[in-house]
Amino acid sequence: MIDNAGATVLNGGSTDLGRLITATESLIALLPNRELPKPAPRADDPNDPRKIMWETYLSMRRRGELADPESTFEGRGRRIAELEAKIAELEAAEVSA
Repeated sequence: MIDNAGATVLNGGSTDLGRLITATESLIALLPNRELPKPAPRADDPNDPRKIMWETYLSMRRRGELADPESTFEGRGRRIAELEAKIAELEAAEVSA
């Protein structure tokens, strides 16, 4: 049934989804545990992709690659200093003109 439905769809036809779902559920019911066991996470695994991704994320945050430059205290201070310098520059240009 499932193979026939797959071939029908690949050939451009349509299949009865209700029958396909029923066939799939029937096959799942025949499985001994009905679902695949999930592997237990190992805390000591140095190649754990979640740990590697977390360390990468943290290092990028520390370097400032992910943060908006103005979202940190130091970034806001730099932006304020830039704006104050620009105001002083414009005021000096206005006085000399």
